[in-house]
Amino acid sequence: MVPVRALLAESLARELETLIETLHTSWLWPSPDTGFAAYVFRLAGQDIPFEVQPLTFSAAEIDRFDEAPVLAAGGYAFSLGCIEPNGDLALAWKDGLTRLSTREPFPSDHNSFFFRPTELLGISLGASSCPIVEERQRQWLRSVIKDGEGLLRSAGVWERVLGYSALLTIAGAGAPVKLVRTEEMEVEELSLLNWLRIADGQVGRALQLDMLKSQLNEAMLAKALEEPPKPRGAARVALLIVALRRAIREVLRSASEENWQLGSETRDALALIRVLCSRFPVFANQLRLRRGTRRSLVIRDEYDVQNLLHSLLLLHFEDVRPEEWTPSYAGKASRTDFLLKREEIVIETKMTRDGLDQKKLGDELIIDKERYRVHPNCKSLVCFVYDPDHRCNNPTALEDDLSQEAPFRVAVIVAPK
Repeated sequence: MVPVRALLAESLARELETLIETLHTSWLWPSPDTGFAAYVFRLAGQDIPFEVQPLTFSAAEIDRFDEAPVLAAGGYAFSLGCIEPNGDLALAWKDGLTRLSTREPFPSDHNSFFFRPTELLGISLGASSCPIVEERQRQWLRSVIKDGEGLLRSAGVWERVLGYSALLTIAGAGAPVKLVRTEEMEVEELSLLNWLRIADGQVGRALQLDMLKSQLNEAMLAKALEEPPKPRGAARVALLIVALRRAIREVLRSASEENWQLGSETRDALALIRVLCSRFPVFANQLRLRRGTRRSLVIRDEYDVQNLLHSLLLLHFEDVRPEEWTPSYAGKASRTDFLLKREEIVIETKMTRDGLDQKKLGDELIIDKERYRVHPNCKSLVCFVYDPDHRCNNPTALEDDLSQEAPFRVAVIVAPK
């Protein structure tokens, strides 16, 4: 039987090939969409998947710098280092920006660079990158974007996020963008946020995209697999290519790591424990909903978490050993919460409280990892953090920073998120 992960990677690879062909045929220069596509690949650290001509301009194209689309293409070329910063081309670009500043940025028919996101970002990148652009020109562009923030807030995710990126590029700050739920986004919008999370730290931090990492990945893959994406324009196609390339690598890496030096019993046990821990808050909430006048079963501390998790583990594993002593570490010995002897898995439980926030948890888990590394019956460690009051301000970061695959497998699970 072909592994599910291999089939998933194969399906994504087929979609990737189609997208690359689409991008190749739509790669036209000078164009703000093509400039944005080149910018996407550069910031993601990926190569453009086919040979392209340098992003240069003919004399006739330079004369068109008074047109916003060509000016925006030049802005991307500036940001990618394709234009000499103090040469004649830079001077022509600056003059084009001056002419643009004499026009109405918010016409009633919305036919201006402000309402075309890749143009807005390209011009902002150029104004920020071109050293001979005057501060009064940058200030004009800042004021245009800030004056239009209200219009951006009522637009779609694509327009809002790229507009916000343009504002951060030229102004360094702006009112945060309010994002809709990931399940309401289009696949191109999810790819845009995934790219920004990785490629643009300033925007990623401002939008708190690290906290959405798992949601963005899962929603994007689900939508891409349900119906092959048919994006419009080089900009959106490039984002999907970058996102799918990463997704394929992660799927294949996950398959490799999941099987490396682990028997099927251990793999299955770890997967089951992950589900039990991730769904534990649902189980805990259900205990509070009792019929009639019966008192609710409320989890008050870490011992309650241990008792309930112990009961859940006994439903699925025959040999669950609580309170096993660990070998001495730094001169001290301590107890584990649970040892699954047959599966060689130790489970450590924690519950956040006053005095046990994310930083303190991280410090404790680092010590736990080193302690259990020398435990004779522990090949894998699961650290379950029950966080009912959301004291962890970035649970995904805690999981990512402290989990590891080899040579000693550690899974950190924070729930609820």
